[in-house]
Amino acid sequence: MSLVKTIQHVVAICLIGLGLAAGPALAAGPKRILLIGNPNSHVPGEHDFGDGILVLKHMLVGADQPGGVEIDAYPYAWPDEAALRGAATVVMYLDGDFRHPLLDAGRRAQLEGLVKRGVGLVMLHQASTVPKADRSIPLRDWLGGVRYGLANRTTQTVRLEPEAQHPVLNGVGTFDIFDEFYPAIDFAPSAVSLLAGRMTPQFVDGKATVLPEQRATVAWAANRTDGGRSVTFTGVHYLASLDSPALRKFLMNSIFWTAGLNVPPGGFETTLAADAASRIAYPASGLPPITEAVTLPAGGGVSETHPWGELLWLTSGAQRSSKSMAMALMTLKPGADNGRHYHPNSDVVLHVLSGQLRQVVDGRDVALKAGDTISIPQGAAHHMINTGAEPARVLVGFASGWPLTDRESK
Repeated sequence: MSLVKTIQHVVAICLIGLGLAAGPALAAGPKRILLIGNPNSHVPGEHDFGDGILVLKHMLVGADQPGGVEIDAYPYAWPDEAALRGAATVVMYLDGDFRHPLLDAGRRAQLEGLVKRGVGLVMLHQASTVPKADRSIPLRDWLGGVRYGLANRTTQTVRLEPEAQHPVLNGVGTFDIFDEFYPAIDFAPSAVSLLAGRMTPQFVDGKATVLPEQRATVAWAANRTDGGRSVTFTGVHYLASLDSPALRKFLMNSIFWTAGLNVPPGGFETTLAADAASRIAYPASGLPPITEAVTLPAGGGVSETHPWGELLWLTSGAQRSSKSMAMALMTLKPGADNGRHYHPNSDVVLHVLSGQLRQVVDGRDVALKAGDTISIPQGAAHHMINTGAEPARVLVGFASGWPLTDRESK
């Protein structure tokens, strides 16, 4: 989805009674949104941060948003300093506590430099959790609240209700969601509660202990003294939570608002498929398991046409024929190039059935002919060029039933 609206000038936001100051002035040039994740640390579909960052990216790209916005995603690793430079807001969806990337002094200094310049922050799930005895990461100041150690948590369906009149709540309303939440947050005076609900904490300091039901804030905002804006949401333990329409709207509103953009009265909408996250988080998706062999007759498959040729999908999770791998037959036109891309959630293996080809992997050229096979690791940028006079045919295998393709440079 292309960015469809011309950029609007940010106006001051005055929320009477809430004491929220206006955000930083809109800078010239595109607003750059930087999404940061890390490798998945639980079973598929839980703490699935890398896949979640990609879902967020495509959600934002598919949003009916102001023009002049760039979305840059680093799903599995901390970006270099050049990538951080120029960000309008930074979104972190990753492990916290003793795995928090900001325990590294160099990374912490990089982010602190951005914060001092008024760059926005959005923290999801454990990104707002730091080790219990550690005070080196000033998240309480940056976010308006922090979770110290593995304090109280609960996994249940909670009815979340808006707590304030705030731009990020435009069009959100009350909604139910099943997720893991953290009801023990140390809030600063700058925090404004956005979403809260009644819940029964089931773990205290990592130990199973059922506490009485309480009402707790799970999302809050802060207008910082440096002029920047911050929003925190403690849910999204489950990747499938990103398919909640209300949560999608809340997250898009939050990200664009922290970048200094105006939120429309009804909130942002996206063209991202309604079940995009659930399809990636296959085990948690609620789809029935694949329990029997699936035969694809000759001439079958799902065809995708591209300017360079065709992908004929032979098996995939979407076709309900495999949850852990996918296979496609690629036909590349003479002289065509399928474009530099990478697969952030899967290795890929290509076996040449016919034709003469040149495969470029991370800048290295490999000549291929019929019978040759090449394996490309997850995340490696590559593209294929048909150097022959006839269409080339390549069998392509992926180590995921739901392979993702990203065509931006790594």
